[in-house]
Amino acid sequence: MTPSFTFRRALCSVVFAATLSTTAYAQEGTAPANQDGDPATAVTTTPTPDEDAPATGVVFGADLYYGTSNLSNAHRYRDGFWLGYGPAYPSNLYATYNDKSGVTGKVALSVGKLYNGSISGFDQPIEAYVAKPFGKTTLTAGKFYVPFELAEWEYETELGLQAERAFGKQGALTTAVTYNRIRETPNFYARYARTVGPATVGFSLGGGQGFILDTDHDRGAALDLTVEHGRFRLEGAALLAQKSAASSRFGFTFARLNYQLDPKAKIYVSRHSWHDRLDQEGNGHFSTLGAVYQVSKHLSVEGATSRSGELNRTINWVELHYTIER
Repeated sequence: MTPSFTFRRALCSVVFAATLSTTAYAQEGTAPANQDGDPATAVTTTPTPDEDAPATGVVFGADLYYGTSNLSNAHRYRDGFWLGYGPAYPSNLYATYNDKSGVTGKVALSVGKLYNGSISGFDQPIEAYVAKPFGKTTLTAGKFYVPFELAEWEYETELGLQAERAFGKQGALTTAVTYNRIRETPNFYARYARTVGPATVGFSLGGGQGFILDTDHDRGAALDLTVEHGRFRLEGAALLAQKSAASSRFGFTFARLNYQLDPKAKIYVSRHSWHDRLDQEGNGHFSTLGAVYQVSKHLSVEGATSRSGELNRTINWVELHYTIER
């Protein structure tokens, strides 16, 4: 299978390790599936109000990747790797803003190849939004990550309006209306997430032609789950989208189990599968085993191997991930 252009486009961003944690809908309490959590060193003391409050003013940051792999077109790369698929999370420079009234904003620009290549299929900036709370509801305007599924594989950012409302301390509903510049149509999204004990469950709906990966599919739903227990963290999701009939279905599932060896090291194993009957995104089946080590406060190194039985290939990669804020 040759990965389609639109799938490569949709897999652009930040994370894995942590960029989605700065998006508007990450406030729901569901960390992105690839975020490097540290359950082994969880805070056990209650912070004071001053410690708990976000810093006000403008903060500048960098989220940078550099790595090497045996993938033919990515022997050296400077964007984050996803499975055995290739670079998918753009290295970026960003600025965030917070004030005492709760207004926040963010602008992020890619400095890797994903947004700056000769055949780039998406526009700068990666993100550019302003969010303001109104009671229990927060409104966001600009370009942001769409609130659909866990976004473990980094969906895409679109221009539009978003509203997030908290329901108690355990639930949150996020809805958004965006403009799809490829299809020149509106897209609609909604995700409700609720935390019950150690688990967070999310249910998502999406609609409008091109709402997922700019394909012909115009409706879909997804379930996602995150469970933490001791040093273990399990993440997974199942997505189903279609155009008008069952013959056009696109399905995507993944599961990822993380284990925190110590405060600086973790290992993980994952399985990702997708199938598109419209053949716009093809088929994919990847089994991945990897490890992440936190070298310092700002620098981590990840090494992994990913096997695709369908493509009969094994991809190995090692990358550095550097993050800093000032």
